[in-house]
Amino acid sequence: MSIPLRLPTYIEFPIPDWKVIAEVETTADVDYVDFTGLDINRDKFYILFATIGNPPNPLTFYYFFVEGDYTLTNYYSQELYVWGNSVSGYSENSPLTLTLAGLDRTLFYTVITRDPLGFFRYYSSVSSRQDASLIIEIYAGVKTSSVDNITSIRFAANRAGGIGAGSKFLLCRPRS
Repeated sequence: MSIPLRLPTYIEFPIPDWKVIAEVETTADVDYVDFTGLDINRDKFYILFATIGNPPNPLTFYYFFVEGDYTLTNYYSQELYVWGNSVSGYSENSPLTLTLAGLDRTLFYTVITRDPLGFFRYYSSVSSRQDASLIIEIYAGVKTSSVDNITSIRFAANRAGGIGAGSKFLLCRPRS
């Protein structure tokens, strides 16, 4: 006896009612962008969408910090880097989430949470450059100690003015 295989014509799943909780567009070159008044214990996850430009700085590194802890070595990150036919990976004792050469631009999104043991975690997907040298980067990061909550997040450049004028950030949460 054969049983006919019946496939659905579509898959339905619930999509949370995401709400924009912060929107920033820089009007000048800045060193960092702060997001405050957050409550990860209530919201569970955040997604940050952004497009930034690096002014004519040399290679610039960008980091995520939480709860006012700006010590690089209190975080770890792992990067998967794809450029042309080259694929490589790196591990950093820092909350690295992006690298840009001078005058480079990028689009990225980052998922942010506090894991079941209380550790800040993030996962970023990045697209940078504008021509045949397009780069894809994926970053994952974690804080080395747990936190009770995440009420503030800082996205920061390691060089003065490393976040160029016209950069845009949209922070969302899954609850309205």
